[in-house]
Amino acid sequence: MNEKQRTATRKYWADQARRERKSAETKARWDDPEERSKFMAAMSNPERRNRIAAAMRARWADPEERGKLMEGIGNPDSRNGIAAAMRARWADPTSRQELTEQVKAGRMNPSAREKIAAASKARWADETMRAKMIEGIRAAWHRRKQQRGSAE
Repeated sequence: MNEKQRTATRKYWADQARRERKSAETKARWDDPEERSKFMAAMSNPERRNRIAAAMRARWADPEERGKLMEGIGNPDSRNGIAAAMRARWADPTSRQELTEQVKAGRMNPSAREKIAAASKARWADETMRAKMIEGIRAAWHRRKQQRGSAE
């Protein structure tokens, strides 16, 4: 997306009435089982998923785009919003059950387990990554130790 498109998109979504209308339309479509199934079928289409994946890989490969993506990830407001949404999902018993089942199903898939194991072995084999992980484990251990000490 170039700067002209980005500016036009920001201007388009800056209108609060438009955002509320679009939000209501999207929620109505999601509540319609037929519309939801069409959307899910489109999103699970391998060709579409590959196009989206290729586009995202290209964005992450471009230093300028990568900076913009990282800026969004590092933005405290964005991170806090995502964290609040996830806390709300995990607090809802129905959503919690669905998420738990999805995680279990994913972990029981042999190819997913192999992929996770290979990625983990690769991370631990990389000396820089290994040092960062050990540092993180030690920091978490110290935090827990301090919390236990202050709770007594």
